[in-house]
Amino acid sequence: MRITRRLQFKRVILLCFWFCLLTTYQAHGDDIEVAFSNEVAELTYARDAALFGLKQQKLAAGLLMTEDNSIVVQATLFNEVLRGKSPVEIDIGARFYLAGLTEPDDDIMALAFGARGRFKLPLDQFPVINRFALYVSSSIFFAPEITTSGTDINITDIDYVRGEIELTPTINGFVGVRKLDIDRDPGKGEIVNELYVGARFKF
Repeated sequence: MRITRRLQFKRVILLCFWFCLLTTYQAHGDDIEVAFSNEVAELTYARDAALFGLKQQKLAAGLLMTEDNSIVVQATLFNEVLRGKSPVEIDIGARFYLAGLTEPDDDIMALAFGARGRFKLPLDQFPVINRFALYVSSSIFFAPEITTSGTDINITDIDYVRGEIELTPTINGFVGVRKLDIDRDPGKGEIVNELYVGARFKF
């Protein structure tokens, strides 16, 4: 019974992710990001939220899968608070998580709040290197117990540092270190805690 219920829940998670994509995607959207680590693969689609009348906001839908078959769908709404006025970009936002975990065995929903920052490195004076735009970014999201579906559970999602290089006008490569931790009493459930690499494709 438990296994059947968990399979149904994971199907619901996948359906939620594809629903997010279908309701936000259109030609000339924004970007698709693919990231890999030793134990995790993640696909993220992001675009502006003008479709919903939010001109200064950005939407992102992500699907994360681990080698032990845990699945995490996340949907994020970012609000731009500093863009275009300096080399620094700052966004604040909210992120919804829908997770079907294998180890420990649990199904979780949560609402997190956080921010991210991105800085373009000033390398215009360096020959050869100045051909490529280089960025450093970081982000943190936290869901306290009061906004999670379980008891004594909170979620911490930290992108400690991420380096990004603009390879072409439509392709960026990146490498970073991320930790996604579902903290519970009496145990912990680290979903991600390692180095990852990937690419972002703009449309």
